[in-house]
Amino acid sequence: MNNRTNFHTRSGAARVFSWVLALALVLSLAAAPAVTASANAGTYSAEVVFSANGVDISGKLALDTNQVLLGVLAAMTSEGQTLLDAAGYLGPQALAVDSMLLGGAFGIDLATIAQNLPGSIFDPASGSAYALEQDVFDQIMGLLNGEFSHNLQNNQDVTVDSDALMEAINVLVEAYSDIPQEIIGMMTIESSNASVVVNGKPIQVEQIRCTADAETSVAITAALIAPLQNNAQAQEALAVVIDEIAAASQQDLGITGAELVQVIVSELPQQLPEAKEELAAEQFLVTSSVCISSATQMPVKFSLELQDADENVVISLLMSEGLDFFRLEVTEGSQTVSALQFEIQENSDSAFVCEFAVIEGDTEDASLRFELNKAGKAFLVSITADGETHSISGFYTLSDTLFSLTVDKLDGQEFGGTITLNLRSDDAIALPSFTEVTKMSEEEFTALVQTAMEAAESLSQMFG
Repeated sequence: MNNRTNFHTRSGAARVFSWVLALALVLSLAAAPAVTASANAGTYSAEVVFSANGVDISGKLALDTNQVLLGVLAAMTSEGQTLLDAAGYLGPQALAVDSMLLGGAFGIDLATIAQNLPGSIFDPASGSAYALEQDVFDQIMGLLNGEFSHNLQNNQDVTVDSDALMEAINVLVEAYSDIPQEIIGMMTIESSNASVVVNGKPIQVEQIRCTADAETSVAITAALIAPLQNNAQAQEALAVVIDEIAAASQQDLGITGAELVQVIVSELPQQLPEAKEELAAEQFLVTSSVCISSATQMPVKFSLELQDADENVVISLLMSEGLDFFRLEVTEGSQTVSALQFEIQENSDSAFVCEFAVIEGDTEDASLRFELNKAGKAFLVSITADGETHSISGFYTLSDTLFSLTVDKLDGQEFGGTITLNLRSDDAIALPSFTEVTKMSEEEFTALVQTAMEAAESLSQMFG
């Protein structure tokens, strides 16, 4: 044996291989059903390319939904000549890597690995330095023999009785059929003409306000509990809904649906008088309102006001009639606490300009501006924060199968290269012919490990 035998360690290459193999099997078995279910068959890819001084460095993620094949590819070229490349492929049929640094492609045929792994250098009975630990080997063989896919299927098939759930919902709908109207009757509803300012423009509106004080809030809570009291069928239905939702979300509530319903029916009503006194003492008042434009009948403002003895907080959403301006704000009294604002400043055949801003108090804390020159296929993105503005700009192309965006300037200045994002819907990848790893001899696999480590060292020196 040559000096490459120093790579023979159970805790080294063999252990790494075992985990990579197990992970590949898990990913292949888990991902295949989801991918094959895709209705839009084809090959889709996302690629990033950094170019400077004649050198291109690229990375690509591609998915072929016809073959059910995922590919991760990277390359470096100089003046069109490939300096290095690497690719990894994963699918239900195989796991493979391909690189000029390795001298070819190496992989594992997942369709035959159950037959190939026993008797290979990874079999504990082989006596090879790369032999896996017996328990690891047994676990992998268990995956190959379908135990994983069986367990995965069991985990995915969460038991939810849809018929029981729908029946329970129907019972609750019937039990609560009169409650919405009853609640509306408890609340104070007013309608009046008003004026609302949206993006600096006054708009005449009809304002509809709905108000509930402490007494009303407690009465509404009581009204929601009432259909459950002395109604065993409704209680059972609510318990079924709670249990089925918990099962579907695979969440342990720490309490059954029936137990939670009993808390609602038995304990909550006893707490309502005390809650009413506390809310009344705090002068609690909640008001919701909607403002509808008198001219267009479009809603231009929604708001929720929470008021007590100490503060008055209003959460509002304002929008223009043309839906080119939105502002979500929180105010206390007459002061703006914070706001998020989005505005489309121009949308024509030649240009599109929009801006998103974060506002604290009366100050614009940060903003993001996007400008698109449709005629020139150019774009500019600028970000302002802490009083400083930075930008990136470049150009783009768009077709039925390709969207390509290239950044060539930072803060208006060229930076000696370009960064390009390519999104394709008609790409192509293919699983290469490869050397079957499970059929390699101990010497051959040692040589492969040595080559891989030397390649890693070369890359470390190149980019370090």
